[in-house]
Amino acid sequence: VDFIVAKKVLRKFESLSLGFMREELTRFNNYLDKTFGKNKMKICKEYVDMLKKNANTALNGWVGYSDASDYEKLQLDESGKVTLKLDAATAQAIDNKELKITVLDEKGKAVAMTWNTVNDTFTSDLKLADDAICYVGVSTTSASKFETEYKITAGIIVG
Repeated sequence: VDFIVAKKVLRKFESLSLGFMREELTRFNNYLDKTFGKNKMKICKEYVDMLKKNANTALNGWVGYSDASDYEKLQLDESGKVTLKLDAATAQAIDNKELKITVLDEKGKAVAMTWNTVNDTFTSDLKLADDAICYVGVSTTSASKFETEYKITAGIIVG
């Protein structure tokens, strides 16, 4: 049962933006302990721990007149596609063309991203290697016109 749940059920979670599921993964591990016992379901627990490790990084700040751009460094623990989940206000600022978000690889080259307006998420078009370093840039489109706060949750889709 342990192997089947880990490899057939939990494996499907890899295609989701895990950054938004960290609490649920912790609760699932607690559920496994209660239901099967502390030292049982080891494959599932290891798999959930791996999923949590690849979960998320919060990027919060503001850009405007005195600080037109912010860059945050991310280091991937596993290979996968970078995802950036925006809160509603940040997504609205993108739609209103007040903010611009870019992802750069460790050489400073732009990484192509696809914007999904349904769930306010950017996803890299290409898979980045494990231990890859990338930078998330947030900038205002007009420093004299806009001062904008942003909240982004960065994660990876493993695989």
